[in-house]
Amino acid sequence: MSYNSIAIACPELPLPVKDPQSGENGTVRHMQIKTRLSPKKAIGFLHRNYAPPSLSHTFLQLVKYASDSIDTPGASPLIAMLGEKGAGKTSAAEAAYYLVDGEMPEVFDCGDRSLDELLWEPVIADSSRSLVARLEQRYNSGTINPLNKTFIEAELGEAIRSAETGEKTLDFGLIGPERIQAATKAIDTALKLEGISAVAGIDISYKEGPLIRVWRAAQEAQKKGQDRPCRLIVDEIDKRQPNSGKSLQQVWLVIQGLRESHTVSKNGMEFSFSRKDMPSGFSVVITGNDARDLGGEAQSGLSQSQATRMTILPVGESTEEDLTHRICQFLTGIPFGVLDLLPQNGKAKGKLLMELRALGSEETVNQEQTWLLENQERTLQAARQLAGFMTEWAKLVDPENPLIDDPDMEANAAFREPVGVRKIQSLIIRALKNDLFDINFAPAEPSPNPVQSLLNQSTGAQAKEEGIGERLCRVILEDIPRCS
Repeated sequence: MSYNSIAIACPELPLPVKDPQSGENGTVRHMQIKTRLSPKKAIGFLHRNYAPPSLSHTFLQLVKYASDSIDTPGASPLIAMLGEKGAGKTSAAEAAYYLVDGEMPEVFDCGDRSLDELLWEPVIADSSRSLVARLEQRYNSGTINPLNKTFIEAELGEAIRSAETGEKTLDFGLIGPERIQAATKAIDTALKLEGISAVAGIDISYKEGPLIRVWRAAQEAQKKGQDRPCRLIVDEIDKRQPNSGKSLQQVWLVIQGLRESHTVSKNGMEFSFSRKDMPSGFSVVITGNDARDLGGEAQSGLSQSQATRMTILPVGESTEEDLTHRICQFLTGIPFGVLDLLPQNGKAKGKLLMELRALGSEETVNQEQTWLLENQERTLQAARQLAGFMTEWAKLVDPENPLIDDPDMEANAAFREPVGVRKIQSLIIRALKNDLFDINFAPAEPSPNPVQSLLNQSTGAQAKEEGIGERLCRVILEDIPRCS
């Protein structure tokens, strides 16, 4: 699959963009990119996954860097997206790369992990496979100690595969590399409880990590004359294990063009990074809260001078407008809340939204979303009201709110769910489960005759089901005690 040049913005259908410095709204009326997607798929995907206002400028910059790197290997190979937690940096980076490459990049979650795992990921060693296999066999045959079964399901739940029949099987191969170190302790305990091993018997080995994998895969594809993207997102670097990543320092130098080559090795395995062999389209995006997450070898493996040579893409502060954007996207599949450049006529706008929602997508636009898009003015009004409510709710449960003089707020903060984008998404998903399409923005119907209501109940006639608007209100009311 080759890359082709297409236009993703024109004067008739410009892209909204907010300046991160001034906060002023603007437009992009001309933009061409390299992509492996067809024009229909690219333009449709772009509008369905367009970044919220605070991220729009950074999103389009990343799209441009990704596109430019196809013809210019080594162009902006190391990029940092820095902004507040929960702003949507990772999803924006994924969307930017998919728009250009037609496939999602690999994501390395730094949460409580060593950055050295970018090079070499831990796995259960072959020498311990027989012990693990015996434990799996006992669980799957139902001969395992009941107490041990309960322990495994509580501590190693990710290794349990559940069938539609309700049958459960144990497969330690399901445990991802990010959990191996912690999981081996639980496996050792389970082996002892089962009497399979009286001592700690699980050994750790290593395999090639994501940085080596994406580099090698792209090199091998290019040798065959194929175009293959070589992208990696290092997500939430502020959550990595401290004092990790030192083995990466020389690799970062090669990627930044400050060193010609470097070879890394582990347990008899080795891999060479060479600047002259850098694959076309190679780039690494690091997400973090601010520049302090990057500086210092003990933090990211990047020296202070290396960090200053990175391409820094700042993300603006999230606003109520961002929440409106996300709510529209969750409800309808397209974030039309910020696309104010569309035709002002209600019917024309609804028609264009429907066209963009379906353009190049194999997904069927359901009846519910069709109704919401056709009534986009009322949908947008409701989304803005919900965004305002969620913004005030977040302030009320923020223990750092200076208006709240309650010593219990800070003490109980760890037991409350944060009120943010993920919370909004979960609430809307729960409200949508009924497959209703009447969002109840229309005027309420006149109340029926009281006698007829009584007769309806006596004859088993069903009352009108809740609309999604009512359902969402009820879900929120149920959820408030858990977050407040």
